[in-house]
Amino acid sequence: EVAAKLGAPVLRIYTAKKYYSGEERKKIFENIQWALSKCIPVAKKHGVILGIQNHNDFLRTSSECHELISSFNSPWLGLVLDTGNFIAEDPYEEIKRAVPLAVNWQFKEKLLINNVQTPMDIDKLCNIIKSSNYHGTIPIETLGMKDPLNEVPIFFDKVKSSLLS
Repeated sequence: EVAAKLGAPVLRIYTAKKYYSGEERKKIFENIQWALSKCIPVAKKHGVILGIQNHNDFLRTSSECHELISSFNSPWLGLVLDTGNFIAEDPYEEIKRAVPLAVNWQFKEKLLINNVQTPMDIDKLCNIIKSSNYHGTIPIETLGMKDPLNEVPIFFDKVKSSLLS
């Protein structure tokens, strides 16, 4: 309701604070489904899409994102595709597989390759976006100790240049 009053088309939400496996994961998954089943009708009523962010917690792979989001088959639920938080040998492939779920992005300057932070290949990621049907906004995110007043404009120009090329 508040997101609608603010004019936000997407409300970013999270699933769980950490990764679970086995029976515990199954139970948490069911709890998340229950909570989403209560939230989706409210989001629909107010015209706001719920965007679950893969945040290196409960959702670490594109298949985990697909499993949860596809269990609802609702246009009011999608993925805030966090480019920096897929745990995989090839996170770009994970991103490609997750793009159809995307209702928003977190385009980061770094990603995880085998759980090691690595600089983002901006052109590679922008080509993935350009070859998809995504038509929404693409927020960017810089992390680290550098001054964001300097870093954000530089990163923005690189992303913009790549998207427009």
